[in-house]
Amino acid sequence: TKRQLKTLLERVEREDPAEGVWSVNVSEKVSVYTDASSIALAVYVEQSGKCLEDAAWLRKAGDVRHINVAELDAFIKGIAMVIEWRFSDIIIKCDSTSVVAWVTAYLTKSKKVHVKGMHELLIRRRLEIIAEMINDYGLSVSVEWIPSGRNKADALTRIVRNRAASACASLGVEEIASEHEKHHLGVNRTLYFVKK
Repeated sequence: TKRQLKTLLERVEREDPAEGVWSVNVSEKVSVYTDASSIALAVYVEQSGKCLEDAAWLRKAGDVRHINVAELDAFIKGIAMVIEWRFSDIIIKCDSTSVVAWVTAYLTKSKKVHVKGMHELLIRRRLEIIAEMINDYGLSVSVEWIPSGRNKADALTRIVRNRAASACASLGVEEIASEHEKHHLGVNRTLYFVKK
């Protein structure tokens, strides 16, 4: 909505962490934080504790892709962003345990990637794209799981929504988690079932 976009623009003007570090050493390791939510994908690139670049891409209204597919899309955008900077030693930090496990298993060939469901082909294709990007550009990539509270890209994917607060005010965390686990269809659909 227009109100949400206005809020987002005000936050970017007030809180944008990318403050103009331009002299970077591309031979040093760089950290890339990636995240996805029901409304956006985000990437935050950091070196030596300084934000080099951050970006967020709004998801289309009605986008019903599984959150793990969106998390992989953010992961791909993170790799693409550091390729533009010409970094080759990268640590990618993500708060999705599934994505971290899949990418790690796929890249190291340590074990078979277990994916089931209607998004299996989409997930496998994204894993192939990640591996191709890493191989084609000669990147050294390590993947690390971090909690959402430490994911610097997390704040870029959030807009305060009053409807969620009002709909969930009477429910506890366990009840909301239970609804999500039953249906596992993303924030908007979980919110729909919580309201019911």
